[in-house]
This record gives sequence, structure tokens and C-alpha cells, in this order.
Amino acid sequence: MKTRNHLMIHFCLPILLLIQSCGQDSPIKEEQLNITSSDMTVNFKEPEVMEASFDSNFEDESRTQTNNLDYSEGFSMESASPTYMVSSNANTSASPKKQIKKDKKIIKNGTMRIESNTFYESKKRIDQTVKALKGYYENEELDKNDYRIQYHLIIRLPSRNFEQLVHGIEDGKDEILFKKINVNDVTEEFLDIETRLENKRKYLQRYKELLAKAKNVNEILSIEENIRQLMEEIESKEGRLKYLNDQVDLSTLRITLFKEHPVKVDKPVDNPFSSRAGKSLGSGWDSIINFLLWIVSKWPIILLLSIAAWIARRRWKKRKMEKTIS
Repeated sequence: MKTRNHLMIHFCLPILLLIQSCGQDSPIKEEQLNITSSDMTVNFKEPEVMEASFDSNFEDESRTQTNNLDYSEGFSMESASPTYMVSSNANTSASPKKQIKKDKKIIKNGTMRIESNTFYESKKRIDQTVKALKGYYENEELDKNDYRIQYHLIIRLPSRNFEQLVHGIEDGKDEILFKKINVNDVTEEFLDIETRLENKRKYLQRYKELLAKAKNVNEILSIEENIRQLMEEIESKEGRLKYLNDQVDLSTLRITLFKEHPVKVDKPVDNPFSSRAGKSLGSGWDSIINFLLWIVSKWPIILLLSIAAWIARRRWKKRKMEKTIS
């Protein structure tokens, strides 16, 4: 703007001098033409710089993903950049970030080992408590042998009722041999996944807009590959969020309920000599019977050996007679 004013001054000054030289009645004084640049100066106010606030994580992901694209003429990089929120007042600071409601995300799990003298009554009481607290058995396994009988139980129930179930079992008559409760706060991980998932969805929408503006096959293939990768990452994050929500909403309690059987030990009894002698005779007779049965079971071999012995004996007698005659 200043340059334009200076050009106008230099253009008008020779014209005015020419008019004065032509001898007009009211000549213009040179002092009147002494127009300084400051008199013609137009105040120029620089445009106000608008402050912007944006998500740094989203910008980093945008920059990382965009480096893989091959942009040709007519394919603007500006359309792929993230959208910034511009403040309306340049003299004020950027608007504060939106407050995120941070609900606690707590996962509660536990393990208990219980010995009961009234095994089936204890199991029935646990069944009633689980049903009253709106829980269910994810797994129920009964194991019974000569030494003990036991149940392996995996209980899922709403997290708000977890402590009530544990306290109800502890208040019973059974003996608690082992107890372990785990409380895991996953609030930070939950919020981090939600933020990343939101950014990836926004960037996926950007890529879809770029795909509609693609001009050649290379651009289409490049953008579709990035879209495929983003969709896989989004599905993975959504699966992790679903798993965390399930673990937060429903707590897990593993219970081993068992009862030991008394072990019966037979006392040794002293046997008299007559009793032991009778057992010895019986075992000897059994040995004879077993030997005879063994021989009978080997009859093919015995038959072959008998035939071979008869043939060998006959030949031996024949040779002996021939020697006697000679």
C-alpha cells in the first residue's frame, strides 16, 4: 500500500510542474507541492494471528501416515491435514481443552480355597448367594476320589456385588484356607485407548475423503492400503475396549470347595503257623497247575520236538544195524 502511494506522488508531481510552466493565473507554489511521504502514509494494520489448539497425538499420527502417500499434481496435501479449532479472539489464549469425564475403571478378581465338613450344604449356600447377587457360574467342575471330594467353581457377577459375595462366604462355618483379592485400576489405559481410537476414526474419515479425490491408480492403491491398516488398528482397539468393559462390569471369583475323606488303615494281624502252612500248600498247588497249563499252551512246540526226536532215533538204530551186519 505504501509503495502504491509513493508511485502516485511521483506521477502527479511532474504534471503539476508542467501546469505551472504553462503560465496559469494562479500558479501553484512549490511549497504547496512539498508533499512528504508521511502526509500520504496510510496506516497499515497487520492481520491478527489466530491461535489454534489441536491434539498433538492426532497431528503426530497424521504426519506419520501421510509420509507414505505419493501425491501428484492436483492432489493437495492440505486436504489431508487435521482440522484445527480456531479461536475467535486473538487477544485471548486458546480455549481450554474439553474436560473428559474420568470414571474409575476397576477390575476385581479373587481366589479362595475352602474346606467344609458339610460339603453339600456349603455348595447349596454358595448357589443361593450367587443367584441372589445376580451372578452365574462360568465353570463348575466336580472331582471325587477316595481321598477327597471337591468343587472347582468360577463365578462371574456384577462388580458392585463382589465384596458382598466374599463377605458372605467368610461369614459361613467353613474354614478359609486361602484367599487372594486382586484390584486393578485400568482407567488410564481405558482413556488412552478411547483417545487413540477417536483420532484413528477421524483420520480414517480423512483418508476416505482423499480417496474420493484421487486422480490415478497409484494414489488409490496407496490410500486404500492406509485405510486397511487403520481399520485393522481400529478393530483391535475396539476389541480391547470391549474386553476391558467386560472385566470391569463383571468380577471373577474362583473357589475351590473340598472335603477330606478319613483314610482307613488296616491293622496288621498275626497269623499262626498252621494258617501260613496252609497258604503255602495252596500256593504250591497253584504253581503245579500253572506249570501244567504252561505245558499245554506249548503243545505245538512239544509235538514238533517229539517228531524230530523219533526220526533221529530211528536213523541212529538203522546205522547201528548196518554196522553190525558189515
